[in-house]
Amino acid sequence: MTLGVLAVLGMVFTMFAGFWTDWLWYRSVHYSSVFTTTLWTKIGLFFVFGLLMAVAVGLNIWLAHRLRPR
Repeated sequence: MTLGVLAVLGMVFTMFAGFWTDWLWYRSVHYSSVFTTTLWTKIGLFFVFGLLMAVAVGLNIWLAHRLRPR
């Protein structure tokens, strides 16, 4: 249990360090708007395709339930 928590914390720290480094670099070259635009685009695409996948999975579940043998 403790090892799993430490592994998750290590991954979160590594992801945050990469994010923070990119943010500082874009800000230092005065292109923070490019960073925020790409960040919001990635977040938007994540939610759009997540919604599309949820609809596809939901449709498959509904169809499998409807066509199951009685």
